[in-house]
Amino acid sequence: MKKIINKLHNTHLSVNQLVMLTCAYITLILNFPFLQKATQAIVGLAQYNLYFLLSLPLFLFMVIVIMHSLFAWKGLTKPILIATVIVSAALFYATLSYGVVFDYGMVQNAFESDTAEALSYVNGHAAVFVLVFGVLPAVVIGLVRIDYKPALSELASRCKLVLSSVVVIGLIASIFYSDY
Repeated sequence: MKKIINKLHNTHLSVNQLVMLTCAYITLILNFPFLQKATQAIVGLAQYNLYFLLSLPLFLFMVIVIMHSLFAWKGLTKPILIATVIVSAALFYATLSYGVVFDYGMVQNAFESDTAEALSYVNGHAAVFVLVFGVLPAVVIGLVRIDYKPALSELASRCKLVLSSVVVIGLIASIFYSDY
C-alpha cells in the first residue's frame, strides 16, 4: 500500500492532464447509467447513426472538460475535481440503486427535504459505493502532484484546451445537428 501511495505521490501531471483524466473518469464511469440509457434509446430507433452514438460520450467529455477547465487554477483545481468526483459518485449510486434521474427539480427537492428523509437513503452499501467510486479516486487526485507553469503559460494552455474542446463540440454539432 505504501508503494502505491509513494508512486501516486511521485506522479507529476500538468493541470490539463489531471483535468482530462478526471473528466474521462467522470464521463465513462460515473455517467455510465446516462450513457447506457442514451445508447438503449438510440439503438431502439428504427434507424440510427452509429457515428452519432459514438459521438455522445465524446460530446459529454468535451462539455465536462470545458466546465472543469474554467475552474482549474492553482489552489482550486484539486478541491473542485475532488468535490465533483465525490458528488458524482453519490449521484451515480442513486441513479443505479433508485433509478433516479437528476434534473433541476430533483436538485431542488433534495435541498427542500428534511434531514431524516435525506438520511434514510444513507446505508452501508451507499457508503462503500461512494468510498470506492468517489473517495478512492479523490485520494488519487489529492496525491498526484501538479506541475504548474507560469501564470501566462497556464492561461494559454487552458485556453488551448477549452478552444480545442469547443472545436470538437462544434464539429459534432455541425455533423449531427439533427440528431442532437
